[in-house]
Amino acid sequence: MKDILTAPFVEEMRKTTANMYRLGWDERNGGNISCLVDEAAAAEYLDLPHIIRRIPLGFHAAPLAGKLFIVTGTGKYFKNVDADPETNLGIVRIAADGETAENSPLNFLHIS
Repeated sequence: MKDILTAPFVEEMRKTTANMYRLGWDERNGGNISCLVDEAAAAEYLDLPHIIRRIPLGFHAAPLAGKLFIVTGTGKYFKNVDADPETNLGIVRIAADGETAENSPLNFLHIS
């Protein structure tokens, strides 16, 4: 398996969050961002079938069931993503029930 930190989708999130912070668009109460990740591309970097945690969404997301996303973590600052993506990003898949997100082992990437 390839190093997750070299994945194009991780690099894109690092650049995007750094740019948003630089422009003053999203810090403190600015929220989170997410990006849809192609499953075939992610499979080179992640153990997708192995689920370590299910996270209740608090809303119904059935139209997104099975989709994989890279996201900024709750309470994380965009200014820190580029230097420490392992702590500030996570990758989740919306479960088939549309009510939970599934978190896989991510070579140190996680959601807090």
